[in-house]
Amino acid sequence: MTAPTPRELDPALPIAVDEGVWWVGHYVEGDAFQCHAYLVETADGGVLLDPGSVLTWPSTRAKIQQIMPLDQVRWVVAHHQDPDVIGALRDIEADLPGPVTVITHWRIETIIHSYGATLPLLRVEEHDWTLTLGGRRFDFVFTPYAHFPGAFCTFDGQTGTLFSSDLFGAFTEGFQLYAEAPDYLAQVLPFHQHYMPGREVLMHAMARIRQHPVRRIAPQHGSIIEGDAQVTFLCDRLSELECGLYLLADVGKDIARISKVRGELTRLTRTVLGTHAFADVIASVADSVGELLPLDLIEVFAHLDDASCLHFEPLSQYRGRVKPQPAHLMALASSGGVLNLVTLDGAPALLVPLASCDDATAGGLPGGALPVAASALLVVRLRAAPDARQPALTEDAAAYLTQAREVLLAAVSKAAELRALELQRTHWIERSMRDELTGLYNRLYLHVGVKQLLEQARRSMANPLALLMVDLDHFKHVNDTYGHVAGDQVLAAVGGAIRGAIRQVDIPVRLGGEEFAVFTGGNRNALTVAQRIHTAIGDLRFDGDIAALRITASIGVAHFQADDTLETLTTRADARLYTAKRAGRDRISVG
Repeated sequence: MTAPTPRELDPALPIAVDEGVWWVGHYVEGDAFQCHAYLVETADGGVLLDPGSVLTWPSTRAKIQQIMPLDQVRWVVAHHQDPDVIGALRDIEADLPGPVTVITHWRIETIIHSYGATLPLLRVEEHDWTLTLGGRRFDFVFTPYAHFPGAFCTFDGQTGTLFSSDLFGAFTEGFQLYAEAPDYLAQVLPFHQHYMPGREVLMHAMARIRQHPVRRIAPQHGSIIEGDAQVTFLCDRLSELECGLYLLADVGKDIARISKVRGELTRLTRTVLGTHAFADVIASVADSVGELLPLDLIEVFAHLDDASCLHFEPLSQYRGRVKPQPAHLMALASSGGVLNLVTLDGAPALLVPLASCDDATAGGLPGGALPVAASALLVVRLRAAPDARQPALTEDAAAYLTQAREVLLAAVSKAAELRALELQRTHWIERSMRDELTGLYNRLYLHVGVKQLLEQARRSMANPLALLMVDLDHFKHVNDTYGHVAGDQVLAAVGGAIRGAIRQVDIPVRLGGEEFAVFTGGNRNALTVAQRIHTAIGDLRFDGDIAALRITASIGVAHFQADDTLETLTTRADARLYTAKRAGRDRISVG
């Protein structure tokens, strides 16, 4: 079932969430902490989840009556004991003819007795965390300490809906039953940072939830989240979220900061979700910080491993360059807290760790596992004041950068993964065109890079091109006498000798066996290059069993002509090579 658009929603009416799933809550005007009640229809009656408080129950009861008679409500799920969730329990007992059973956890049961209701209770932990109610199976997901010891969620497998209690909740403005994807993360983060006791609690809860095929999340506060992509995205972000902020700072000030910077965080979140260009994300941060501090520039270091990082900075348009890990910056950042005001290159800068380096998991670039930017460092470089005093770190700037860390880490991770894929693709393309033994290009490269080289030479005959065909003399004797391992040792050494004898613009290729080719361009005297290669191979010396071995090479040289193809140029160079062979080997023949 497709979620209705916002203009179709009327909080005065029950709202169909999916087949047999209804929102029956009550909207309180001006309250950012909305509480939602849900009703699920089964063959034997209704399941009412988190029915609400004594204030909202009359509205919820009226909505239920528009769906089914009150005497058909058979079960009430109490996800936790707070008065906004289950405070109407005594009124429910009076208004629902029954029989009605309250489904809950023993830790909640110890408190809801205080509401004065005498309805029978069923403990989910005593039924292996699953119940079939009216032919419909419900799985109960234990998420302890999110936000209290007995917290759990309810999963309806028939519709893929997770009734998540406090998890995935948010502070919302107005009636927002369905989450608006670009904005909702910014609403979720402050709710969880203050409400949940710690990161480990959320990581554990998200791991439990991921065990179920959740397609929709219906939280008790906030908005309904639709779709696999949004569910996965929010689970990922909450798994990484640092919580328990009440432990870190003055409560009143923190709440005020969150309210003040929420608009900027919403804008940043919208940018992160709506673009693949990391430069756009940094531009959003720069706009916000630039209004609060004397901003010069922003750069980011994304941790890859102990030795390397991706450096995103203005000169590369935040594309990401692989560079050595900036150990001095990491040391400065780790020596402080979330925000560290330091002096870099004679000017003030803010170091903002986006995660701990201890959390990083990465493979090396470019051939190893795909790196994940589990840690990164945001460097906000500031302009020094005319009197050389350090700029004051304003409360709003500190609040924005602190709250933006989780969103920025998501953006850095995405940018790092895209850049890593690009680097890996380049690496494997390069590797597929390299001969592993000698390090020279292989035959595949002839049909990609060399053909482009020939086209360039054809367009500009002022930059002459020549092909050198190189063949080792009597190489079969090496294999027959010393074995193929020794033969490979010789070929590897020859590859090194060729690389050392040519220029960076020349292209060396191993054609196969003991045959090599070198394309030398922009050089009017290809014979000079051939002589250097001939000498380098002849000067090779070996150790061990092949210490007495001496290697020579025959070389044929053909100059490019305007009507040449790769095949015709190769044929003429081969002819000169055979001329050198017939003349006694260990020589160069130019044609």
